[in-house]
Amino acid sequence: GGGRNTEVLVQEYLSGQEYAIDTVGAGPGKGGATSAHSSTKVLAVWKYTKVRCNGAPCVYQCTELVPWPAVPEGNGRGIKEAGVKYTAGARMTTATATATTTTVGAPCVEASESGSESGYDSESESAVRYALRALEAAGVVYGPTHTEVIVTPHGPRMVEVNARWHAADFTRLCQLACGDGMYAIPLAVDAYCSPDSVRALPMRLSTRGAARIVHLISRVQG
Repeated sequence: GGGRNTEVLVQEYLSGQEYAIDTVGAGPGKGGATSAHSSTKVLAVWKYTKVRCNGAPCVYQCTELVPWPAVPEGNGRGIKEAGVKYTAGARMTTATATATTTTVGAPCVEASESGSESGYDSESESAVRYALRALEAAGVVYGPTHTEVIVTPHGPRMVEVNARWHAADFTRLCQLACGDGMYAIPLAVDAYCSPDSVRALPMRLSTRGAARIVHLISRVQG
């Protein structure tokens, strides 16, 4: 009763750094997707790290929250946010330890010395702008979205757009690193029930701490 496949879809291999951009939309905005007046707000940007393992070229090792804002100070080893200076390399504490280990602590990521003039990570910025324009083109202006983008040598390229929040269950991690009420689930409710409160938020929300999800990789069978 099975059919026969007569066509094959060939997809371009994307080489580069992959990011996940989590947003919530509160309806049509003004001035375009990347405008400060946009009703789509960037809640979090996550950076995927992949390694070669078990004969596979891309095995997910960790998912790390990209800090915002992250302004290099002096030699680039400080993080400055809301007038508070943090030092790179501070100890991170374990929040949970399950099949996927989640770590969170005070802001302790190292600022990039090769970022844009603003001090932000220009690579992740390009991924964010691309994702917002893609959402605008697709007409997605309401509710949560999870968009994955790979920044290739030729610029950002789309992996997928999802009209949902990030599938991984790390609510507690988002509460600690992004702030209570400042992550996808409560803001998605606000977008429908109190859209003006979401529209009043900055286009990209600030992070309060460093966060990383470590994916445990088994190198043995059984």
